[in-house]
Amino acid sequence: MAKKSTGKFAAIAKEATSLSPIMRGKTKKDTDELLNEEITITGFDFLTMTDKSGESKEFVVCVYEEEPECFFFGGTVLTKIAKAWVADYESPEEASEALAADGGCVIKMTSGKTKNGNRITNVEII
Repeated sequence: MAKKSTGKFAAIAKEATSLSPIMRGKTKKDTDELLNEEITITGFDFLTMTDKSGESKEFVVCVYEEEPECFFFGGTVLTKIAKAWVADYESPEEASEALAADGGCVIKMTSGKTKNGNRITNVEII
């Protein structure tokens, strides 16, 4: 068994594999695990991913007060909310810091379907 990586190179490698600073040192939580729970979003960032067709899509990644060691990826609705938060600020980082300073935003996510039958995660602001 190999020994655990430590030191400068391990730190650089860990930083390079993180898609966002908000995710560093945290564990990914599946959105399904958070359904029907009230959680307080205290920070967020945006990621851009390219699908198999080559189309880029931006979505939100969030941290929350109830499990500060975790993060989760938001869907279409939560991404739309986060983009609205950013509209009044110079950058996503500035908006995220303001959100935390304001005590966060309590939400409840539930599973739903679009008119076309596609799965969607609904977001209720509590």
